[in-house]
Amino acid sequence: MRVIEKILLIEYIQHNHDFYENEVIKLKQQLRYRNIDVNDCVELSLAIERLQAFEKFSKDVMSLLSLKSAGDEDISI
Repeated sequence: MRVIEKILLIEYIQHNHDFYENEVIKLKQQLRYRNIDVNDCVELSLAIERLQAFEKFSKDVMSLLSLKSAGDEDISI
């Protein structure tokens, strides 16, 4: 895998992680300011599951490709 491909993959993972994390935060904040019903709880539960699944997927991909996280300097294989 070339360096540019590694960088793009890490950026993809970081962007999507931020997206899923922000979704969970937004849903938690919405629950504070309105009456909670079953649909709200299910929606939040699904968002948390998506975030956790993506984190596991990302960890597995990074491990398989022997890459370090976005904050680390060395991305060599």
